[in-house]
Amino acid sequence: MRYKRMDIEVSPQSRRLLKHCEAYCAAECCKAAAFDLHEEKIVAWFNIEMIDRSDAIMHELSVLREKPFEDCKEVFLKVRGLESTWRAQEFSEFLGELEQSARSALQQSK
Repeated sequence: MRYKRMDIEVSPQSRRLLKHCEAYCAAECCKAAAFDLHEEKIVAWFNIEMIDRSDAIMHELSVLREKPFEDCKEVFLKVRGLESTWRAQEFSEFLGELEQSARSALQQSK
């Protein structure tokens, strides 16, 4: 059974990371194209956070990646300031890119 929509919420630290990376446009308008997911951008965010959030961020991304996006048509990013509706496949790919960039950023910052 395909669900029409899956709502996604994230932790406050993941929201801050996403807001930091929302550089080119708004998520509501441009979806993944609104975000700068280069390692340098993510390293900069890890460096400005006063507490090391890397383990929590990586765990949350891993949990999100396990969601059954193939079972739904669209995803609603239910995050203050980032509210947006995505095609499920596009959101899944975005999460994969974000997770890969965050992993590389962590290796670069150590």
